[in-house]
Amino acid sequence: MASVPRASPAALDISPYVYKPLAEEDAEGKFEINLVNILPSSKGAPLICEITTVHLLNSFDPIVGKREYEALSYVWGTGGLSHEILICGETTTKICITETLYSALQRLRFEDRNRCLWIDQICINLADPLERNRQVRLMGVIYRHAQRVIIDLGEATEHSNVAFDYAATLHDAASLESRFCAEGRLIPDFNVLEDMPIDVIEATMNILLRSWFRRLWVIQEAVLASEIIVYCGTRTVTWSQLVVLALSGSSVLIVHRRKFMYKNEWEDISSVSNMLYGLAVMRRKQDDVQMYRLAAVVMAYRSAEATDPRDKIFGFFGICGDDVCEKIRVDYSKDVHSVYQEFARTALKAGDIFLLNHAGIAQASSLNLPSWVPDWRFAKDEPLFQREFDAGGPVRNMGQSILTSANISTIQVNGALLAKVKVLGNALPRPFTIQDFADFAGKCQEIIKHLDMYSTGEDVFEAYCRTLIANHWDPVGPKSVEKPERFGEIYTTILREPGGRRSEIEKIYLDNLVVEKRFCITDNGYMGLFPQDIREGDWICIVRGAETPLVLREQEETYCLIDYCYVYGLMDGEALELDYFKDEWLTLI
Repeated sequence: MASVPRASPAALDISPYVYKPLAEEDAEGKFEINLVNILPSSKGAPLICEITTVHLLNSFDPIVGKREYEALSYVWGTGGLSHEILICGETTTKICITETLYSALQRLRFEDRNRCLWIDQICINLADPLERNRQVRLMGVIYRHAQRVIIDLGEATEHSNVAFDYAATLHDAASLESRFCAEGRLIPDFNVLEDMPIDVIEATMNILLRSWFRRLWVIQEAVLASEIIVYCGTRTVTWSQLVVLALSGSSVLIVHRRKFMYKNEWEDISSVSNMLYGLAVMRRKQDDVQMYRLAAVVMAYRSAEATDPRDKIFGFFGICGDDVCEKIRVDYSKDVHSVYQEFARTALKAGDIFLLNHAGIAQASSLNLPSWVPDWRFAKDEPLFQREFDAGGPVRNMGQSILTSANISTIQVNGALLAKVKVLGNALPRPFTIQDFADFAGKCQEIIKHLDMYSTGEDVFEAYCRTLIANHWDPVGPKSVEKPERFGEIYTTILREPGGRRSEIEKIYLDNLVVEKRFCITDNGYMGLFPQDIREGDWICIVRGAETPLVLREQEETYCLIDYCYVYGLMDGEALELDYFKDEWLTLI
């Protein structure tokens, strides 16, 4: 048995640990992983560990069985590898880790027995690119086979203790989580919230702003876990208790956000709530987890944070199993530009045309990507992405919509150039006041006053009022307010009484106004909401199978994708019925 060093790491001249090569996956699907045993000791003592190698089977089949280890889900942090742990073996060596991991291991270490963990920072030889490639590809299986996943949210605070103490009293959390997921909506039954104290709600908001909830890797780590225990300091709750606590508390904030101290961060908390809700739903479909399309998951969690931008793609392989995953290899020797371009090209060719909505030169990428390749390093938090459109209609064969060629920097899309942007308006800022809205509306009405009839045959003013909210009605909260038949009166009342008390229906209209999109009119009389850097003469294009119209800028015989747009009357396949809809192949650069 290896001897256990007694001196502190600082007092010893210790060499770095030398990793042994791990066996690659064999014909039977077996592969090797490292595990780290944290040896018992009292709080504050040096961390002393053993590293062992075990075999796993590359299978998500539950009958394969769980191994006797726990997998850690945590935040790396930004301070570098500043702390040391000792590794017992024939000789004593050391591994350098981040401060956040060191603190987590101090809290998780038992005083009376070993604790066997899988931790990426210790168990993968990150200095070996080939091993990193292979192990990252298999991380989904590693988390799936773990006896449980430990989520570490960091050090305890007064806020976290209040929230966790309350969550621990939610003995029916599992059934409540099932109800929330079954309802298919983020906002749970408000009867659940009646007894939730204000200090618990605010403490919950404090927890949801922690870094763990923004990490990309936690998505597959949580989805694939057979069991989860959540730590904050030394307090623990179950996964269901965390979900119910978070969704219940954040629901109050989302609906009544002006009443709480976190009103400036309500959008961040809303995003976290959506993430947790999505994970809860995906966890309930674990047997089918690899049915998810890589492009859909990458898009859904675009705002999640990753230290290495290539992980915006590679970090989801464990929960996806489509043909795009099969065609792309995890390869950290490739630069970010190559990874993003290969992914976009492969996914678009496979039929994931919605990726074009996330691309365009409006994203101002510094990677010099083609305009049709999304830069996943940056979130693109657009209100319109929460709404379902079908501008390009169905496509029977994706070969009818996207073509690739030997030139990897271009693609061809099948669609029609329907109109050119003619009159440029301004955009409603985020956030906005009633006066901002009045100024914006005044300029918009100047633009539309020359229109006698809308292109669809509808009343111009009513079409205009619907355009400003993208014809969308989303009453968030406990009250159910049906979508009105006409919006003109609501709009007029708001502007006629800018300082007046708002009715519920007026509040909903204001909440649904689309911000940071310019109101413009096309040369054939359509009105819509466009990217900020739209120019007169830019084309409105309907691509077969695309969700929304796209803005293209002509460059000789090719086109540059600017962004997506909203055009009232062209969002649900209406363009396909127009006499002047003429298919052609357009080259995007």
